[in-house]
Amino acid sequence: IPWPVTYPISNPQALEPLTVRRFLLATVHSQGKSKKERVRAAMLRWHPDKFCPKWLGKVRESDRDAVKEGVNAVSRILGDL
Repeated sequence: IPWPVTYPISNPQALEPLTVRRFLLATVHSQGKSKKERVRAAMLRWHPDKFCPKWLGKVRESDRDAVKEGVNAVSRILGDL
């Protein structure tokens, strides 16, 4: 999963608010869009009700729980931005 961070992570517990924030608000990310627009787009992309039906079927069954956990973590982080 291409998590919204600037470096590879091995598990969802490594998703931290500061790293997600740095990724979304980096000057090279979504140039020309405001912070609010970036966060809104990310919230739509990472919302569990949107993400899981679209992508979870493509994830190995043994990895699905970890991916769900990561998606929920990203969604919570975005809600706090």
